[in-house]
Amino acid sequence: MSNPEKQSFPKAMWLVLGAGLAARLYHIGVESAWTDELWAVQRAEGSLVEAVESQMSRADPNWVYDFILHGWIRLFGDSEYSTRLLSVIFGMLAIYGIYHVGRILFGRRTGTAAALLLSLSVLHIEFSQQARMYTISSCLALASFACFAKSLASPSIRYYFGWFLSTALAFYTHLLCAMTVIAQLIFLILRRKEIPASILHDFLILFLGLMLALNPCLYVILGESSAIRKVRSHFGQWPPPSLHDILNVLTDFSHRGKIPLDL
Repeated sequence: MSNPEKQSFPKAMWLVLGAGLAARLYHIGVESAWTDELWAVQRAEGSLVEAVESQMSRADPNWVYDFILHGWIRLFGDSEYSTRLLSVIFGMLAIYGIYHVGRILFGRRTGTAAALLLSLSVLHIEFSQQARMYTISSCLALASFACFAKSLASPSIRYYFGWFLSTALAFYTHLLCAMTVIAQLIFLILRRKEIPASILHDFLILFLGLMLALNPCLYVILGESSAIRKVRSHFGQWPPPSLHDILNVLTDFSHRGKIPLDL
């Protein structure tokens, strides 16, 4: 008999997805594009060669998003609504993705609860309404964790390949996705006595292969980026952040006081 935990899709998830979609589409094209959105669209409207050349001089290359946006604009135009709709789609995929990861690790109820929190997250809604790479990077990071968990439970070429591809693409979408790899590596180290040696060996090979796949991006970051070498902003030297600055950033990102269910 099949396990209903694995086969059925909770009815509550359809409500969660509906609420998430409504929140992300609401007033999506009302505000004009801001500076970073305009830069992203400008890069995407050029040729793929120009996009690569532009990324080679950036401290935070996000090649995957630029390539996807390049094709999207040619199909659907470059209006605020159109370019932001791409982020909405990936934002919805992220809601399903966090449900899937939660279900794999802890069951359907936990997955549904996680999806509900993400669907109502003010920060995620805001990023889903911007022509930026954030929702795509979250999707790829969640795909990496899903394949990682599946590989530990039932190792196979399919899950290994899914982990490798999603992790590499996540890194090429946003540098902070490196935290995904770091978290997974720490988990393997802490649980090394509980994980079969064959799986640890497989992931060692995968991590080495990942480093080779990331060489072009690492070359740009470490070799070409003056922002990384000198830690300077466009306006001069960055001052060391104070505790007050850090608390202000956390407050801004939490949108405290606006929506109580915000992450």
